[in-house]
Amino acid sequence: MEVTLCVRPEAAQALHHRRPTTSQARELLTVAAELGVTLAPVHPGADDMDSMQFFAVSVPDPAAAEQTRQRFAQCAAVKGAFIKPHDEPPKTKNRDLQK
Repeated sequence: MEVTLCVRPEAAQALHHRRPTTSQARELLTVAAELGVTLAPVHPGADDMDSMQFFAVSVPDPAAAEQTRQRFAQCAAVKGAFIKPHDEPPKTKNRDLQK
């Protein structure tokens, strides 16, 4: 499962440049360490803030996802924390399967 975070610009830039120079970026890294997870940019190498602000955290199950979401949501740098729904295969009609 995956938790997606939308973080404030200053923290996002610090995390992308691997320089946690802001207190908000340090807080995010501290929480990640406490939870035993890693923050990964959703768009590594992005140079626009619309893309840079999103980070993902992988967790093993729904309970861990909710715990992780709640904990990161308490951070000053986090504008939003969401549990990514499971991907589903595209739906096909029965007639497509018979061809």
